[in-house]
Amino acid sequence: MVSASLREQSQAIRDRSFEVRAYSQYLEKQSKRHQEKPSIAECAERTQSLEDRVSQFKMQLRRALAECQQVQER
Repeated sequence: MVSASLREQSQAIRDRSFEVRAYSQYLEKQSKRHQEKPSIAECAERTQSLEDRVSQFKMQLRRALAECQQVQER
């Protein structure tokens, strides 16, 4: 009687242990994914860099258009 009860408890503990290990692995994967994501500061830095490059590109386009207009006016 005691032996059967102990076996059942032991099996329940093993089952729970398996669930906890699986959940732990899931959390580790989630943690790694979050660590790989860029921080807000890095995203803001990239955004500023892109905005600067777009701004420079616009200035270059304006200059090129102005030069084209000058050539056409001649």
